[in-house]
Amino acid sequence: MKLTHKLCGAALLTVIGVGLALPSVAKADGGDAKVSSSTGKIKFKQDGTGTDIPTPPETDGPEITQPPVNPDNGPLKVITIAPLDFGTNEVTTPTANGWEYYASTFKTTEKDNADNTIEMPNFVTFKDERADDLPNKYKLTAKATTFKNTAGKELKAATLTYDNIRLTTTGDAGQINPTAAAKTQVLATDGTTPTEFVNQDADDKGFGRFDLVFGKMADGNADKSVKLSIPAANNKLSTASEYTSTITWTIADAR
Repeated sequence: MKLTHKLCGAALLTVIGVGLALPSVAKADGGDAKVSSSTGKIKFKQDGTGTDIPTPPETDGPEITQPPVNPDNGPLKVITIAPLDFGTNEVTTPTANGWEYYASTFKTTEKDNADNTIEMPNFVTFKDERADDLPNKYKLTAKATTFKNTAGKELKAATLTYDNIRLTTTGDAGQINPTAAAKTQVLATDGTTPTEFVNQDADDKGFGRFDLVFGKMADGNADKSVKLSIPAANNKLSTASEYTSTITWTIADAR
């Protein structure tokens, strides 16, 4: 799974000064100094080398072993993506709409306890931790290559429909822009057409780490929230090998 992100600008630095006024002295009658003040200061730096530990969406843990974490550094980043698995299916006569298959939920194990199986909705985890006094505005997009098998056979004009989309965070919920993500998006599998999933354009939101989640376990729709649609024109599905597609997610500055 290819993970990408875009970084813009030079190194980020935030400086907060506390009590920056010059020392002052208040004197009582007779000139005696009774009160004096000094300064306090604190400084922050951002080098983008923090550790991004993958945890299940909407929880603080436990740490999971999959999916792989993007090794690149930076405060604006796609961290990890749940791979989609549409399973092994019988070849059937298509309906007028072709064939439709749903991705199963993402299943993994706890990193330090392989006996503990964890099941969750499919998701994309990303962050914007830029701290430079400018709004945390960005766009998250995706594009997918054509599903193709090892013999070069293609699922032509297939699409991926993401439904029941939610933005969640284990951080400050007040940083979620409720209008940033649509509830449903359709992604073409032509390798070139990007689809916008998140448009964070609010001045006072968007800082932190977020999960773009498809479905909810408690609602019983997590295994019906990512659909692969294959047109009926693909009337000779090959059983020789599986079809695969690369889905690339990009987060980009939108200031």
